[in-house]
Amino acid sequence: MSEMPTIMNSAKRYNHGIAVIVAAVLSILLNFYQMFYVFGGSNMFRRPGGPPIQWMDQPILDVCLHLFFTFLIAYLLFLLNFRLLKYKVKGNLMIRIIATIVSVIILTFLFAHIHIAILKLESYMKMGWIGAYSSRDLLVTLVVLFSTQILSLNNQRQASMLEIQRLAAENIRSRYSALKMQVNPHFLFNSLNTLNALISSDPGKSQEYVQQLSSVLRHSLQNTDQTTLEEELRFTESFCYLMKIRYGESLIFSFSIDPRYNSCLVLPLCLQLLIENSIKHNVITSKQPLTIIVHTHTPGFITVSNRIQLKKEKEEGEGIGLVNLMERYRLMMRKEIEILNTADFFTVKIPLQYTEIKAE
Repeated sequence: MSEMPTIMNSAKRYNHGIAVIVAAVLSILLNFYQMFYVFGGSNMFRRPGGPPIQWMDQPILDVCLHLFFTFLIAYLLFLLNFRLLKYKVKGNLMIRIIATIVSVIILTFLFAHIHIAILKLESYMKMGWIGAYSSRDLLVTLVVLFSTQILSLNNQRQASMLEIQRLAAENIRSRYSALKMQVNPHFLFNSLNTLNALISSDPGKSQEYVQQLSSVLRHSLQNTDQTTLEEELRFTESFCYLMKIRYGESLIFSFSIDPRYNSCLVLPLCLQLLIENSIKHNVITSKQPLTIIVHTHTPGFITVSNRIQLKKEKEEGEGIGLVNLMERYRLMMRKEIEILNTADFFTVKIPLQYTEIKAE
């Protein structure tokens, strides 16, 4: 919103600049014949050896007055239309047309009489002079109305685009903030459930679990929108350590990460969320251990996959994890997560911010 006054002032300066240019061009074009005639053109039509043709005692002053008054009328009509455009009333175009016509009639008679008075023309020339002024100013009126209508439509289009962009940005910020608020409580809830189970099953390891959990929570509560893959992997390994404390040899992690991808960007908690989902939805026992594989074999992606060994009964939950992550990637990185669900394996490919990697 703070950008609006600056943009509006810029548009106002642009409109007035266009008004000055159009008024100047109109003034020159509509008086070109007189300028050409006075500044040398009249000599083209004189008799050989004869004196220059003089059609008025003060031709240069007359041309200068025509140029000045034409420019002034055009510019004043622009200012009038800009003022009327500020009031968004029904039938604005018709009001502007009527107001412009009335104004140009008044200005024409006013400036024509001033022009006649300065040049001290004879009375019989007045009506013809006013008629010439009127026909010329009619063209000025049409050009001004057409130009201001185009400027008005252009300003409306720019204002609409700016409003759409502002609303889109606000929507993205609000949606992403809401999604982030979903992630951290979701992770905390599951971690506390794990700690509760560990306290009852192996109190000796619970203290070590708490220490690792505090380290994990510090990372998960950091207010960052993106993180490097290297940093995310450090956090993920700490999280995997916590899971290993609980499940022992029944849970196996296999990491194969090309270090050249370490500087690539990912969203925080993305790997932890996928690993947590694998643990949550699959059977993990000594007879049926679960292996979770994390690798960067596909260029531009980090992949998390596991053999499908689904639990018979689904655990209670909001079901927001993977959908949440997909939405966050669309909003923040404008990339799509790839999901491959075959008969044996469930695989999720997370796009990295940079597809190009450094050469070794």
